[in-house]
Amino acid sequence: MRRNPTRRLMAFVLSLLMLVGCFVPAFAADETGASSLGTTTLKDISESLNAISYATYREKYPDAVRGVDVAVDIAAYIADATTANVELRASVADSFGDKRSNCLYVGDSGKVSWPVSIPKTGLYAMEIEYCSASTKTNSIERMLYINDKVPFKEARYLNLTKTWEHDYDEETGRFELDATGSELRPVTEVVQKWSKYSIADAGTYYANPFEFYFEEGENTISLEGVREDIIISAIRLYPYEDLPTYAEKLEEYAKRGYAEGTDVIHLDGEKPAYVSDYTIYPIYDRTSAITEPQHATKIMRNTIGS
Repeated sequence: MRRNPTRRLMAFVLSLLMLVGCFVPAFAADETGASSLGTTTLKDISESLNAISYATYREKYPDAVRGVDVAVDIAAYIADATTANVELRASVADSFGDKRSNCLYVGDSGKVSWPVSIPKTGLYAMEIEYCSASTKTNSIERMLYINDKVPFKEARYLNLTKTWEHDYDEETGRFELDATGSELRPVTEVVQKWSKYSIADAGTYYANPFEFYFEEGENTISLEGVREDIIISAIRLYPYEDLPTYAEKLEEYAKRGYAEGTDVIHLDGEKPAYVSDYTIYPIYDRTSAITEPQHATKIMRNTIGS
């Protein structure tokens, strides 16, 4: 059966229009610096695709030594290089009354930059002391820049967790019961609590915190918002120290004269004081004889999971 020439022409025109539609946003993005992906530019996409891994980054500095402690002045952010919504706060107390002075509130988008003077060329780990500024379920996400460049691809995805607390029954210390006597899943709420985060791989491929190479002299570090507001009280660069092996720790304990413990300490795994994600909550298991408490017909929460 022969196709209708008119239909073939219409199909060709529609295909051409679709093809042109794909290129127009790209050209517009190249001129304005923003693409159809919101604030993501074509330059951002290119840098993300071509970014090196942390392993490759470390290979560039095989002879670098570790640096020294350097404190960043949070209040002295670079106003001209800052596009985020920021607000200096003289004092901030968390939900437990723990106060920090000279803190910086930073919105969930845009970039904030700080100058940092490096006294010694070398490798520096980076620690952020922060507190969540919202009660949303999302974790806090940021992208790190050093001297206006993302050093490696894993630094594009920094995950700063919030602190979550389960609501236990005040009388029993366990969980609320439903009409049948089964234990209900507790309500989980965000609590504002100061936390320290050593910048590390969100995917946990690398066990140790990242170590960044800085040249001696004036440098800048920047955090770009991806998700969630944050309150920052301190940023510290420091020389990371490798953790001792188990054998080394045993030798240290022996030299100190530590004796083996004899007490049995029991902790209920289903009742943590805090968790780092709202998807971690008490669940129940009836398949093992070692989980407790248990009941033949009622739900008794005796494990922790997600």
